[in-house]
Amino acid sequence: PFRTELVYITAAGSALFLISTSNANWYTHTHT
Repeated sequence: PFRTELVYITAAGSALFLISTSNANWYTHTHT
């Protein structure tokens, strides 16, 4: 269970990072 939680947390973290990066890029492109 611990290993599964670790993988899930890592996946969620990377996804969150990807989303925030995309939002930052979108904001930069739309508010230039």
